[in-house]
Amino acid sequence: MNINFLHTFATVIEMDSISKAAKNLNITQPAVSKQISALEEQYGIKLLERLGRRMVPTEAGNKLYKHAKIILTHLEKLEEEMNELVSEIRGRLVIGASTIPGQYILPKIIGAFKKEYPQVKTFLEVADSGKVVQKLLDHEIHLGAVGTRVQHEKIASVKLAGDELVLITPPDHPFANRVGVRAAELAGENLVWRESDSGTRQEVEGKLAKAGLNIENLMIVAEFGSTEAIISAVEAGLGVSFVSRWAVQKKAGQQSLAVLNLEDVSLDRNLYVIYPKRKYFNRAAEAFINFLRSLNAEDFLK
Repeated sequence: MNINFLHTFATVIEMDSISKAAKNLNITQPAVSKQISALEEQYGIKLLERLGRRMVPTEAGNKLYKHAKIILTHLEKLEEEMNELVSEIRGRLVIGASTIPGQYILPKIIGAFKKEYPQVKTFLEVADSGKVVQKLLDHEIHLGAVGTRVQHEKIASVKLAGDELVLITPPDHPFANRVGVRAAELAGENLVWRESDSGTRQEVEGKLAKAGLNIENLMIVAEFGSTEAIISAVEAGLGVSFVSRWAVQKKAGQQSLAVLNLEDVSLDRNLYVIYPKRKYFNRAAEAFINFLRSLNAEDFLK
């Protein structure tokens, strides 16, 4: 059995497409098709079928995919354990991060980490907090970075950096010339919100609810999947919103946004790196966590 064929087969299923799998694997589409055909010939049964524009597994394909993922996961773990026996820390480190740590904080920290551990190849994937947590539980990533503390029996965390959520408005909004507003004044305002799995949204709604606002009655006029999209929408006058101070630092002093605080609700929070509670731990991931603990991220990022 060719392990590369199994990897290709699994990638096709996960991407529902031979062309996307080929691009992801950096090989040609005919090469992907040839590998799938070789597997079908080996087992004597059809593994994939076309459904519209998608490639979907047959019953046999689903069974092979299930076992292929187990085999590939064990091989990755074997590689990591072999790296444990090498004195120099090396190997792969896959980090999943939500928008704020993924776009504004981790790139610079990863750059500094790379200088100290040049043999570690680091991959950073950005998704919403809910997906990052699920990827960690599914062992698809080694570490996660999210904007809210995760309460799960299989997950531990370490502080990445402090943060504060701030209210942003268009420059011509009635709030724009004020230093702060009270939470109750948001009732009736057009709000531009993050998607439901966003750590930022969970933090904001939780604290506004504690301040007495009925979250169900908020006038949410649009939802976006990224902080940059939120900022652009507010700049365009769609409404007001809350974003991380990290995201608007470079806009301080510009005229496209007003940045305010809530006077009666503290929106301070911490960003966290999360990792699985288990006996075996990727050595590169452990080195990254120890690197974070030795680093004052807020001072480092100034």
